[in-house]
Amino acid sequence: MTVGADAPSLVPTEIVAPRPSAGEATARRASTGKRTAAESWADWRATGSVASASSFCESVLSWIEGASAQLVRPLWPAGGARPTAMEVQVRLRKGLALVVAEEPDYVKALEAARRHVAQELSRQRARDLTTG
Repeated sequence: MTVGADAPSLVPTEIVAPRPSAGEATARRASTGKRTAAESWADWRATGSVASASSFCESVLSWIEGASAQLVRPLWPAGGARPTAMEVQVRLRKGLALVVAEEPDYVKALEAARRHVAQELSRQRARDLTTG
């Protein structure tokens, strides 16, 4: 028995679209209007506006969330008032606002803000330890 070319196939076929090239993917991403952290940082430094600060913080939100989780992790003295992760995120944003005018490199600014908040929390833990 021979199978003719006109006979229907019993094997389902799948149509696969080609993947976009790296250039096409970049062009598509760029068209969304979403800016990089470096661009947002430069804009915040240039304008000092609340909108540009918000845009930058949104672009590094995963870093802010991760850093705050790390900073609230250490043991806290019994009876002390451990800050929440959200409170630490606010402190990190304030720390970034402190260095925005001084630090042209946003990665160094993130490090400086984290260091500042870590020192604040360390002093707070020490106070809670002596009063608790």
